[in-house]
Amino acid sequence: MISSGAARRIGTLGAMASGRSQTITGVAAGVGLVAAVLLGPLLVFGLGPFSTDGQRVATTDASAGPTTSTTPTSTTDRDPVRDHPVYEAGDCVTWDASAGGGFESKSRAVPCDQPHFLEVTGSFVMKDMPYPKGEGWPKAFSSSTCYELAEAHLGALLDRYGAYDLTGLRPTREEWAQGRRTVACGLARVPLERALVTATTPTAYTGAVSAADRHRHLPRGSCLGFDAMSGGIEAGVTVPCDKPHALEVTGHVDVSGRAQEFPGDDLSAWEPLVGARCTELARSYAGAFRAPVTSAFLPIEPESWKSGRRTVDCVIGENGEDGFRVLERRLGPK
Repeated sequence: MISSGAARRIGTLGAMASGRSQTITGVAAGVGLVAAVLLGPLLVFGLGPFSTDGQRVATTDASAGPTTSTTPTSTTDRDPVRDHPVYEAGDCVTWDASAGGGFESKSRAVPCDQPHFLEVTGSFVMKDMPYPKGEGWPKAFSSSTCYELAEAHLGALLDRYGAYDLTGLRPTREEWAQGRRTVACGLARVPLERALVTATTPTAYTGAVSAADRHRHLPRGSCLGFDAMSGGIEAGVTVPCDKPHALEVTGHVDVSGRAQEFPGDDLSAWEPLVGARCTELARSYAGAFRAPVTSAFLPIEPESWKSGRRTVDCVIGENGEDGFRVLERRLGPK
């Protein structure tokens, strides 16, 4: 998957930070410095296809084993092994997600303005090998081949922290045994809510990905929680604000026209661009506040900047001895 295992940084504004060194997900951070924040889980199940054995396809950013990419074929073609659609780049595909496994023989292309689960970006032929298991399929769908097909299809770089993730359509075990090696790569919509990320059904969306805003935007007033395993902050998914959480999103700052080049990894370069505005947004959101409440921001990651993102998320939280405290209440409007 695009962002599995990745971490986003968080900038605390010097005028409001506690000044105490803190460790968040193992990265030391002081005033105005960097604290690592988990972007995930982001599609721990890949948002998409089931095989006939009912196992969810996962995506990771490990390398894969595809060898050659193929020219997309017409949607009117049928697979010679089984009565199975062969999709071409640009096809928007849906299936009966409530049916469990076996979607491959029941999937169909629909107009992209209708709800669908993935948009096909192309296909490739995997090498002759035993049927992949474990991390085999995740590696295939997050391979450089699927990235290349996605970016060729879009005519632009894919934001690896963005609103769409890599997924695909795989052969069943039966088809593999009969010689089918063609795998279709696709793009799935990444849900914002943690409950949907961990759901057993994919998220439907409408519209062609090429025409969509492919960057990931956290809504004002949404809340970010802690990862149960690492204790880090999940900066890519939201949690209900009436539940324990870490940060609240106060708004966004567009740095278009203010920074012609990527400001860099040093957060001190970001603060002049967004600090004052994030502070204004925090006060507008939560009213007057003082330490330990802190205004902060999630800087744009280099990969997102290269893909065209220019919007910074501003957040507010409460400093503690070992990082941001667990909030049992909303800091902003009830």
